[in-house]
Amino acid sequence: MNYYIAKVFIRHCLVDIRINDVPLLRQNVDADLTAEMPINYLIESSGQQMLTVQMYPELGSASLLQGAKCSVVIWRYDGSGIKIVPIEQICASSLSVSGAENTIPLKYEKMLFFAQVSYRITRWSDCEEIKDSRKIAPAVATFYQEIGQMLANRQYDQYLQYVRDREWNICTALSLDEKEINKRNDLLFECLDGGFVLQPMKGNRLQFYSDKRIVTVLYKDMRPALRFYNEETGEMLAIELLLGIKKGQRELSVI
Repeated sequence: MNYYIAKVFIRHCLVDIRINDVPLLRQNVDADLTAEMPINYLIESSGQQMLTVQMYPELGSASLLQGAKCSVVIWRYDGSGIKIVPIEQICASSLSVSGAENTIPLKYEKMLFFAQVSYRITRWSDCEEIKDSRKIAPAVATFYQEIGQMLANRQYDQYLQYVRDREWNICTALSLDEKEINKRNDLLFECLDGGFVLQPMKGNRLQFYSDKRIVTVLYKDMRPALRFYNEETGEMLAIELLLGIKKGQRELSVI
């Protein structure tokens, strides 16, 4: 089984990293950040895949600073054993800012790579294009509010019904069994039970992905708008929901 991992290094910038025009990482980094992230759940089936990297100034800045950098390297691993084993580097993107170009507001790169996977999942490819963003906005806001209130009321069984298909697809792609599916959600529920309170949604905007087949709601810091705050610890928990209208349906679903 092939297992694909993106190795990321970011310095002093806001980044938007996508696989197949679906978000992998969207974050403001005011220092250095190094991470390794599996990407199989963003690969629906074998074939040509797309990596896009966008680098913006840090929040509050008008231009990219000298030394700003975003590097993304995708590796193929052998995931057939107990431990995954690195096989080869299959794609690499590196964006940086030198002293001569520190007034630019954006850097962008798109690259194609081939992936061979042993599964086939259906996420965004089964969704209709959202043609009217103004028309869909109230439905998206309502959906978010309902999910937020559901989690705030600790109605976890109802929440699981909404995310069931997404969880099955993600766990299939990552070769996780049903126990792992339950563990993923139990961690969220345990966290919420630790004193997190739903925050009002305000100052947010719609963000579309996958050729306008997926929509989410972002706060002004580009993080997910569905948020829970813990007054005792000062922690903020942001939950991202990617929504779409599946072919043959009229209502939004979690993708």
